[in-house]
Amino acid sequence: MTIEEAVAFQPMWVQWWLIILTIVTIALPVLLVFHNKTRIIGIVVLVTSFAGGFGVQWLFDQFGYVRLLSLPHVILWTPALIYLVIVLRRPDGVAWARYAGIALAAVLAVSLAFDWWSLIVYLSGQTAPVNLPV
Repeated sequence: MTIEEAVAFQPMWVQWWLIILTIVTIALPVLLVFHNKTRIIGIVVLVTSFAGGFGVQWLFDQFGYVRLLSLPHVILWTPALIYLVIVLRRPDGVAWARYAGIALAAVLAVSLAFDWWSLIVYLSGQTAPVNLPV
């Protein structure tokens, strides 16, 4: 089973959330890359997105569709979100880039809440695959 096939067995809201997360963590950083003052944060988020995707795929190949797949997101996105919030607090930003950054931070914060919860559940001993047919 591929990761895409495993995701297809998840509730529809999870599938939609993953689509939103993917769009936001790719499209908004691409916009940020084109502005001089937000270029670095755009690059950081894009690199984090791709590294997280590779990490999730690698873990899926090793363990299947388990809650441990949240580990790369927790490791990579937590510091990236902290950095993003620090950058957003600077008063010298451009309005559209600030709104894009706020939207990105909001989506990342929600995603990290799910990821941290999944990781805690996995580390507490619930290591079975998630919502897959037997």
